[in-house]
Amino acid sequence: MTAEAAPFMSEELLTLVWFVLLFLIYKIGGFLFSFRPLRVLPIAGAMVIGVVFLFFVGCENQPPSTPIVFGPQRARPFDTVMVSALSVDKEADSVAYYFEWSNGVESSWSEWVSAGMEYYRRVVFPDTGLFFLRVKARDPRRESGWSDTFAVDVRFWTPQVPRTPSGPDTAFVGDTVKFISLALHPLQQSVALQFHWGDTIGDWSGFVPPGTLVRQRHTYHLPGIYEVRCRAKDRAGYVSDWSMPETILVVEMRWGVKGGVR
Repeated sequence: MTAEAAPFMSEELLTLVWFVLLFLIYKIGGFLFSFRPLRVLPIAGAMVIGVVFLFFVGCENQPPSTPIVFGPQRARPFDTVMVSALSVDKEADSVAYYFEWSNGVESSWSEWVSAGMEYYRRVVFPDTGLFFLRVKARDPRRESGWSDTFAVDVRFWTPQVPRTPSGPDTAFVGDTVKFISLALHPLQQSVALQFHWGDTIGDWSGFVPPGTLVRQRHTYHLPGIYEVRCRAKDRAGYVSDWSMPETILVVEMRWGVKGGVR
């Protein structure tokens, strides 16, 4: 790890020293200018002092700032994932980034890019596991310190188990009932839902953004107590476990003497 050197002077102190130096040059120059043979000395002295000051203090190169790393923190094996880094250089020099990965992922320097420009890099993870990334930046003369460690959890992520379906507690034989549920996804991918009605399994819904309510309808043709469950899948075909059940009681409709429901 390359340690970041402390600056020789802060910007505030540098500005103060510069103004003090100019004031002294002005006072000494005014005094010497009163002597005709020495009138050239203040100008030459100011030039020499300015050059020396800029060489030792003002021209010191500062390293780029410590990079900030962006990217997803979950992925699947062999998926292509995009991560990025951003560093700022006070002298507006071009910068390059070194991406150091753990667990066998290739580590290397990037090409030179403009200062303050976010640099993107693709990465493919060869297996499941926890992969760690840290990044440093350099300009043509100095390197920054390392970024904070960025972790990516790589596994065969599936949609989360959907919420327990919500619907009526009772229904009559032949009635059409409606149940709703939703599912989230750890990779923020679209999901489709499928309901198990207790007597049959329904069709998959269309794909919707994660967290979107999905409604499905079903008709029961026999009386009984049924458990309604739901599961989710993503476009890659990964399927969640079944949700907790919601119970519905289906009864036959009985007509009274006057035609009412008894």
